[in-house]
Amino acid sequence: MKRHWTEEELETDWRILPNEKLLIKSKRGATRLGFAVLLKYFQHEGRFPSNPADIPSAVIPHLGNQVGVVPEMWFEYPWEGRATGYHRATIRSFCGFREATLDDGQKLEDWLVQEVLIREQMPERVRRVDRFLPA
Repeated sequence: MKRHWTEEELETDWRILPNEKLLIKSKRGATRLGFAVLLKYFQHEGRFPSNPADIPSAVIPHLGNQVGVVPEMWFEYPWEGRATGYHRATIRSFCGFREATLDDGQKLEDWLVQEVLIREQMPERVRRVDRFLPA
């Protein structure tokens, strides 16, 4: 993810929409800001951040301003734990996603073998895809 954002880019890419505010409004303080950060990051990147350092510094005050939470509260968000797992599940559901299953991995592997492997002339490219399959 890019690290530097203009004000215009922040407003375009990191604006909390009215339907998203409904998800966020029941939360308070650090939890409200943390949830907003996870939501917008997931929408932007298609995944959750690996750690707090993944979040560009300009994003925190921008989102904090929108949800009425001072940016310093971000450091109090419980990064690990049941609440964060619940937040992630809520965000995935809101965005129409679900966690991948072993069955999904098998279906992907089957599709790759049937549709890609037979046409691919560079085996090293196929091997690179293998790192994304479940062990």
